[in-house]
Order: sequence, then structure tokens, then C-alpha cells
Amino acid sequence: MALNNFFSINLPYGMEKVSDNPESWVVFNREYCPLGFTDHQFFKERYSTDLPIRARYADLTQDVLRELAGEGALIKEEDGKIKMIFFYHDGSKPSFVRGSQWKWDEYLKRLQRLSALKIAQ
Repeated sequence: MALNNFFSINLPYGMEKVSDNPESWVVFNREYCPLGFTDHQFFKERYSTDLPIRARYADLTQDVLRELAGEGALIKEEDGKIKMIFFYHDGSKPSFVRGSQWKWDEYLKRLQRLSALKIAQ
């Protein structure tokens, strides 16, 4: 998929736990690249880079992750812990729904909840 608009490139589609540091998370766009990026070739391995694209969030519990996941959109590891969440489904993409303000409201509530989390030191 070629990203071609601001929404798809610069706004969060989801977030994923970083495999080599399970306390760190990357927020990604529709191309599963860190926000603002559109080219997977830039990364040697998924999210393996010296760029500051990861964050550790204080109080990011499994309950908070479920709350952030749009309509239950999440992926779990074998042990049952959440490793990836999505803030919306393809069919409910806020920018596609004209005149349906609630899609934006639901999306922005999730981002507001995430943005309220402190970065862990």
C-alpha cells in the first residue's frame, strides 16, 4: 500500500511492543512504519534503529492497552499478553467517514488516553 495522505503517514494507526525491549513501544502509521516514515527499507529490522522512535510508558497495563484498542483490535503473544493494538479498523478509518463525527471522537479519545501516560524513566 502506498501512503499518500497526511492522515495515513502522520497519525497513529496502532502501536507495537518492541521485541528486543518489551517495555518499549513504537507507535506506527498505516504502513506499519514509525509516524512520518513511509519506507520500510530505511529500517534494517522492524524498528531496529538508533532513531528515538520507541517509548516506555508509565502505567501502560494490559487494561489500558485494551482500552486503547479500537473495537477490540489487538494481537496477543502466546502467553496472552498484548503485543500490538490498533486504534481503528480499516472499515472505520476516521478520515473516510464524512459527516460521522463519532469516528473522530472515538479515535481522538484513544489518542488522548495514550497521550496522558507519562514516559517512564
